[in-house]
Amino acid sequence: MTRPRSPTPRRFDPVLWLAVLTLLASLGQTVMVIRRTAAIDFYHFWLVGEAVRTEGASDVYGAQARERLGALFLERAAQPGVGEAQRQAATKFARLETTGTPLLYASFAPFLTGDYDEDRQAYNFAALLLFVVLAAALAVRLGYGARATVLMLVFVLAAYEPVASDVRVGNVNRIQFVLVAAYVLLQWGVGRSERGRHVLGGVLLGLAGMFKPNLAFVVAALFAFWVGRGEKTRVLGHVVGLALGALGAFAASSAFFGTPSVWLWWAEAAASLTSDFPIRVEDGNFAPARLLEGVGLALGPLWSVLWIVAGGALLWLAGRRAAGSGTPLRGAEVLLAASLGGAISLLAAPLAWLHYYVLALFLVLWVLRPDAPGVAPRSPGYRAAAVASTALVSMGPILGLVLSGEPYGWGTAGNLGLVGLVALGGVDLFGLAREAAAAGLEAMDPVSDAEGPSLY
Repeated sequence: MTRPRSPTPRRFDPVLWLAVLTLLASLGQTVMVIRRTAAIDFYHFWLVGEAVRTEGASDVYGAQARERLGALFLERAAQPGVGEAQRQAATKFARLETTGTPLLYASFAPFLTGDYDEDRQAYNFAALLLFVVLAAALAVRLGYGARATVLMLVFVLAAYEPVASDVRVGNVNRIQFVLVAAYVLLQWGVGRSERGRHVLGGVLLGLAGMFKPNLAFVVAALFAFWVGRGEKTRVLGHVVGLALGALGAFAASSAFFGTPSVWLWWAEAAASLTSDFPIRVEDGNFAPARLLEGVGLALGPLWSVLWIVAGGALLWLAGRRAAGSGTPLRGAEVLLAASLGGAISLLAAPLAWLHYYVLALFLVLWVLRPDAPGVAPRSPGYRAAAVASTALVSMGPILGLVLSGEPYGWGTAGNLGLVGLVALGGVDLFGLAREAAAAGLEAMDPVSDAEGPSLY
């Protein structure tokens, strides 16, 4: 009788465990920052919710409303028992800078307790947890192993300065990352016939765009690619979902403020953002348009138009290359189109705070991914460009030492890294489209229109 073979014991992986310990240390450091930081951007999210709850405020965007509510909550912050974090935020924003959408403010209200210290920490912890989980899930989907996934998370928490900035100010860029990552994972491998998931994806994108309008660039990028590729069913399903999501967001936020006019007030405030709150490079605005103004090249809205047109044309042409191939749309293509849309929003916008560059992480995860099985490895030149672009866009500690106190140099480095990532992502998207076209010519028609085992 043959003796049963005993299972092979798993080998101890010292690199993995060292990486895990480093990740725990990075998380611990981030937790300490969360406990100490005043989270000054979160103050607006918290104040608006409290103003609606305690004051019955409906207009938080008008000049008089900003003055009145800012002064009111500054007075409240001076009362005994109020924490130092709330006092710092209230002092900085004695006149409010309410530029978030009504949906953004309404989304926070159900979770507020009225205690600023408790609420800012709870939000920052929740945003960090969701961000880490979705970043890890996306890394695994891209073929990162356990060791590579943990090391990537260590890099993101310890050396990717936009994430650290988002933690310090308590903004929503990690939530934006979560929304886009959730969408990409939801749509990964979805075939043309799965109309329900197309509609659901559209609902998620509609909510995301109403939450933070810069995500409209992600939506536009996806549609440009799909239209070029001839994905009519996918486009139609997403249009229906977008309408449902946007209408739901409009109705819920209007009910919270007590009037649908709040969206008109927000639109008026958003249109006058740069004039009401002029933000220079020296203040931390790293938008390329502002950097160019600093050297005497003021292109104004033309700069944004150029990036939008060029980006839309790039995505449409990439999709067009695979049009009529009969091959299914793959998850990698969805990720790249969405990632390029997020990157173009940073390059085209007149305002780009450091924490906005959290959206560039999608391209970072893509260009640093391991080579897929059965696919030719990427060239040393590609890998060098990927590492260099990532190092620049991370604007991390080493770059900070070199460019400390030099906002123009800091912003230029970050945007050069972002342009490098966009170039690599664009080349890869065209490469995927070329493969799809070749597969169609070879008549390799799959039985199912779901994605096969290869990432590509």
